[in-house]
Amino acid sequence: MKPKPDRSREKWSRALKASRKERIKVLLERRYIQSESDLPEGAIPARPYLQNAVAGMIGGYHRPFYEDKEYVCLDCGKKIVWSAEDQAWAYEVVGIPAISDLRRCTPCRIVFEEKRDEDVRRMHAAR
Repeated sequence: MKPKPDRSREKWSRALKASRKERIKVLLERRYIQSESDLPEGAIPARPYLQNAVAGMIGGYHRPFYEDKEYVCLDCGKKIVWSAEDQAWAYEVVGIPAISDLRRCTPCRIVFEEKRDEDVRRMHAAR
């Protein structure tokens, strides 16, 4: 059976595309960029005020835009592309810290998190 699409993500994705001019206006007003030409080709302008700035940093760290990034998974070594839209979702909706980047592909991240959770359960059981 085919999984149902995440309708909230679809709605957010449409709104993301529709808000490009508003996002650029905010970046210009807050001086994250000097002109629209500062954005790389195909980049998605960010909404820095929605990003989770890292605590303890004066002013925090904000990304002015998102562009597709290629990285190599720490565990399996597979090359993965983290799309600009997925980054916008992660930083602005999910709330991961803006200074963070992906290190593992999705299957390896799931295995890593399950192992970490099991280690925590084992540690608490040993007490």
